[in-house]
Amino acid sequence: MATRLSAFRQFWRKLESVEPQPPIPPELPPARIEHVPDRGEMFVREIPGQPGDPTILLLHGWTLTADVNWFTV
Repeated sequence: MATRLSAFRQFWRKLESVEPQPPIPPELPPARIEHVPDRGEMFVREIPGQPGDPTILLLHGWTLTADVNWFTV
């Protein structure tokens, strides 16, 4: 038992207090406003992929913006 305790004490150190930092949000892609005939305007953020890659459309929920719903994707 004493051997285990001395091994534990060898690696034990007092943790220093560190002030929490707010998370840094990722950089968002450029945005633009597209005019949709008979519908008005649509806010678009687009990241082009490689030729032949599938197209992915992310729709946001009713109460939040797409930037809030999808910023980590």
